[in-house]
Amino acid sequence: MATVVHHSPRRRRGRLAPRVIRRVLVALVVVLAFLALSLALLVRPNAESVDTIFGHPIFSVTSGSMTPAIHPGDLIVDNRVTPNQAADLHAGQIISFPESSSGASSQIITHRIVAVLPGSTGAPVLYRTKGDANNAPDLGTVAPSQVMGVYAARVPFAAYVLSTLHQPLTFVVLIMIPVVYLAEEGVRRRWVVQQEAEHVTREQPDGSFGLVGHLASNLPLYRADSLRDLPDGEPVYLVEGERAADALIWAGAAAVATITGASAIPTDVSLQPLVRLQSTAVGQRGRPGPGAHA
Repeated sequence: MATVVHHSPRRRRGRLAPRVIRRVLVALVVVLAFLALSLALLVRPNAESVDTIFGHPIFSVTSGSMTPAIHPGDLIVDNRVTPNQAADLHAGQIISFPESSSGASSQIITHRIVAVLPGSTGAPVLYRTKGDANNAPDLGTVAPSQVMGVYAARVPFAAYVLSTLHQPLTFVVLIMIPVVYLAEEGVRRRWVVQQEAEHVTREQPDGSFGLVGHLASNLPLYRADSLRDLPDGEPVYLVEGERAADALIWAGAAAVATITGASAIPTDVSLQPLVRLQSTAVGQRGRPGPGAHA
């Protein structure tokens, strides 16, 4: 009987780090895609057409009039106020209000109250406001009915992120990157199987390729190439079928699979890559068996 000699492909150094980096980058993209989808679902305009999240008005800062307290690119989160609360504010608080009392401008101003003035009919008090970085107070005063919210917190640079994630093209790109990665992984794994098969198959007289009398039990393990960069003693699962191995690898575990079929048991030739590792054989129903040793 002919002896099958399995010639492993030449080991390529430095393969593990690029693979880990690629997976980390894809994971970050998935997180960003989830964040973009969450923002699309959570950010909703209120009756005044102001974006809110969990009921809190949010505003993007475009100028530096409130530095150093608030910076351009920050996302301001305000607390909503009732009419009674809006009429009982004090100097030092930061409020958001429309630039024009007539509503002719859609610009929202977020400045600090520097003085509380006596009001007139319809407005018990009036607020004098000023940007912390400005030299003079704002022109005009703010009535309680104009107060859209009282400053609660800021998220640095979140306005830039929110603006980018709200772009349809950004969302499409974030979705497509994981899809392309999964497609590339599928193509690469099929290529690995083909390369491994080429080491144990030979051309037959009729021009087709087959084992030519070689034992199926000597076929190399699926994804055996992925074990070369693992340190000695690293846990690895031995499963039946390529799909089971792919699922474990995608979950972050080291895994290989037999490709001999149910009628054959892998020999020492196939199991040789597992000698230096801590291997666990898992059956079709997921029950772990004894460690596989070549």
